[in-house]
Amino acid sequence: MADENDGFVMDMDKEGAEDGSVENDGQVEEFLELENGYDGRKIWLVKVPKFLQERWAQVQEAGLHLATMRVYDVQPGETQPKISLLLPPEPGYDTSKLVTEYELSLTPATTDDGDPKRLGFIFKETPKDDHRRVYPKIYSKIHHEASLRPRSGPAYSAMMRDRQARADKPKRTLKLLDEEKEGAGKMAMMASGFVQGGAATGADRTKGKFGGFQPPSKKSLDKATRLPRNELLDLLFSHFDKHEYWRLKGLREKTAQPEIYLKEVMMDIAVAVKSGPYTGYWTLMDVYKQAGKERRRKEEEEESKRLAAASSTTTAHSDSQPSGSNADLGQGQDGLTGSASASDDEDDEDMEEV
Repeated sequence: MADENDGFVMDMDKEGAEDGSVENDGQVEEFLELENGYDGRKIWLVKVPKFLQERWAQVQEAGLHLATMRVYDVQPGETQPKISLLLPPEPGYDTSKLVTEYELSLTPATTDDGDPKRLGFIFKETPKDDHRRVYPKIYSKIHHEASLRPRSGPAYSAMMRDRQARADKPKRTLKLLDEEKEGAGKMAMMASGFVQGGAATGADRTKGKFGGFQPPSKKSLDKATRLPRNELLDLLFSHFDKHEYWRLKGLREKTAQPEIYLKEVMMDIAVAVKSGPYTGYWTLMDVYKQAGKERRRKEEEEESKRLAAASSTTTAHSDSQPSGSNADLGQGQDGLTGSASASDDEDDEDMEEV
């Protein structure tokens, strides 16, 4: 026997239990049944905006007027009527910040090929007494599919701005912690995930059983202060006058400057040696080397002229002094030579440091 209703066919030929189930190889098969009072009623399946569906889901009172649907006559040249959904002017539920007027658009009843669409049915499921399975029944057949869209206007624009503001609001915020105030112990525990978002201060944690593990807070070390660029250049040139090759680490110790800043200035006047016995060292660019040689040559010429002038003056004085003063003059010349030798020894010591 076949029972056909509105295009749906149920096979009821098998003998079964009173509830419609059939025993088949130890498994219970269940058949769909029609809901009591099913008379082929036509139900529309409408896609509702999420914000409206959530507001309607909060309504607990039965039989409350949710909205009014208006269907207008089909105008000439149109195939479907204009349909609007209006929220009640005096609703029995909260409609604040909601759009009050919506447009309902019907989905075409045919496919692109002109064939009618198979829309399906609405099912109702009721748990059985023995908790074995749910008990599905056909409630109705879907007659139309439609979608509900809010009508553009000031209310819709305000709602979209509010939604965008909530979406742009960061879910997590950053909190800058001061090591001097919070303490190094708490900073370390928070980094490891032990302390949650300022749940306890350093003093509170010290009173607890973990207080003995908290090291005393230390003030941060003073960072190197940058010299003006011109002063740093003069300092670097003076070191390159002593030695031709330097490591960046050695210059950083000599100048006490931040490494990044020192390297930035060094790249303007020097180059890093890529090969040879001085690989890894820095040396001045050729143009600065040549300028340094010219400067030292002029200084040596001026020094020679100064020494020559001083020597001629000493000779003039020696002619007018007794011969006994020659011993003093000889001692003075040895001291000058010794001073020069001491200067050479200092240069040798600097080269040994490199």
